[in-house]
Amino acid sequence: MNILEIKNLNFSYGEKQILKNIHLSLKQGSWNTIIGLSGTGKSTLLKMILGLIETDASITIDNLLLNKSNLFEIRKKIGVVFENPEFSFVTETVKDDLAFTLENMQYCSEDIKKRIKEVAECLKITKMLNKNPHSLSGGEKQMVAFACAIIHKPKLLIFDEAFSMIDSIERQNILKIVKKMQQEENITILQVTHDMEECLFSDNLYVLQDGHFILQGLKEDVFKEEAKLTKIGLELPFLVNLSKKLQYYDLIDRYYYDMEQLVDALWK
Repeated sequence: MNILEIKNLNFSYGEKQILKNIHLSLKQGSWNTIIGLSGTGKSTLLKMILGLIETDASITIDNLLLNKSNLFEIRKKIGVVFENPEFSFVTETVKDDLAFTLENMQYCSEDIKKRIKEVAECLKITKMLNKNPHSLSGGEKQMVAFACAIIHKPKLLIFDEAFSMIDSIERQNILKIVKKMQQEENITILQVTHDMEECLFSDNLYVLQDGHFILQGLKEDVFKEEAKLTKIGLELPFLVNLSKKLQYYDLIDRYYYDMEQLVDALWK
């Protein structure tokens, strides 16, 4: 089953065409990354999926056609994590921020307390619940923003350059948690980024250039198109590049996307 379907999406700003003949189908439970440099149309595409920019194209989310009458129901099915996590904060404490979405969706107080406890324990943010979110570190803020995005159990989780403001170690830790949750709860993820390192966790990659997809498919297949990626200014992730070199010397027989798995393979 596809959770998101986009057919024949085009968008122009004045005389400049931003998006050209976009078609996109995301299977439920998959992790999908749209990769591209700044100015390629990534953010515009997300705004159209969220209904922030109107379009004549057909956009269907969980079998609901995106239009004004369905917009509220569709947004209940989506969680969003922005580049700046502070966009997610509207109250004075982490606990109240987590409750905010649930209150608007008319959850009862008992269910709100139960869900906050579940998410806080899962993401290990229980000690932060009574803190002001603005007082937290960058990684802590991003984790709280992630918690706010999943608190209502969305079917589609969107990351809009969500990890660009935190260091690589914190980023890897959060992405591993996201991957575990995606697999256990069958959440569909749509990630937009310019950082190829973040693509390692994806199932499918969509390379956006000049408003259209020049490459798309399983990440394994897209990573094989190194020449095309390099031509538009994208380099292979470190682990993929390392795997490629080790494979050349017959030290491994495939690409690896996790450092621990690569080390284990080399030590066999």
